[in-house]
Formats: sequence, structure tokens, C-alpha cells
Amino acid sequence: MFKTALEQVSSNELIIKNDKIYTLGDDGMLMCFNLKLENQWTLKVENTIESSTRNLIITENCIYFGGSILYSVDKNTGKVKWKTKIYENKNSHNGLLSIEKNEDGVMVMTSGKFIKIDENGKIVTTKNWIEIPIGNLFYCNNWYYYLTEKGNLMRIKSDLKQEEVFYKGINIPNHRVDDTYFYAE
Repeated sequence: MFKTALEQVSSNELIIKNDKIYTLGDDGMLMCFNLKLENQWTLKVENTIESSTRNLIITENCIYFGGSILYSVDKNTGKVKWKTKIYENKNSHNGLLSIEKNEDGVMVMTSGKFIKIDENGKIVTTKNWIEIPIGNLFYCNNWYYYLTEKGNLMRIKSDLKQEEVFYKGINIPNHRVDDTYFYAE
């Protein structure tokens, strides 16, 4: 059994992928540990504090995370590959809700719109959502799925050109803390 002390508080979940443990601290410190909890690398960035439970995703080669700025980091070295500003100032119309990987980049859902970003960090397209989203964004079969405050399961094509109600009338408890209870696969 191993244990270690983190350099800062992390209310985010620990993610274990390919014999590495990753966590994002509350003050924007991304940390990577091996399974013996020995620090492999640490990266400190700004603008990552969000109330999102899905603001850190790990793919085969990259880690994507952020707040008003979205970062792509090499998961083996901790070096920043690119960073992209996804909104200017945090107010009632901004805020990162979820990040989801796709075949040619990432999709970001903010509290105001969807933002499709390519593998080089360039914003490809944006679209305002038609219902207020809650919880996370999930990618499956060229569609992104998300729940709304109205209790609808919505889906939007990966090119952001077609959005529709996939399922209506989901009873979402108003006492839920931070996440929705579905997963698309």
C-alpha cells in the first residue's frame, strides 16, 4: 500500500489510465503519479476552476482540461501542446460544463454554447444550445448527448448542424448535487 500528500487540495476525481494516476487540483495544478504514488510530473496553469465534474478527460495521448482556457497536454510528459480561450469572462453566460473527445478534436459544452475544437486547438464552430443543459456531454455514434433542465435527453450531431430531443420527460431530482445519471456508449 502506498500513500502521498498532494501539493494542493483536489476536489476532482482521480483518474487512473495506463498505470498512471492523474488529478487536477483546485488551483489549476495538474499532477501525474505512477501506481506507487511517485510524482511523474506537475503542471500549473490558470483559469481551470469550474464547477464541472467532467473538466478533465484523458485520451490515448492527451489530457484535455480547463476553464475559460482549454488546455491540451501530452499525458506522458506534462507539456502543453496547445491552449485555446473558450470564453472571455466568467459570468452567468459562461462556464465550462463538460469536455468530450471525438474523432477529430474535442467538443466543449459551456453554460452558453457548444464549441467544437480541432486537434490543433482551433475553434472550428460554435452553436448556442436550444435547452439549458445540466450534467455531462457524452459522445456516441457521431452524436453528443446531454440532459436538460426540462428533463429532456437531447442529442446534437458532431458537426453541430442537427439538434433534437432524443427522449422526453426524464424526472430529474432537484436535489441532485452535480451530475446526471446516464452514460452513452
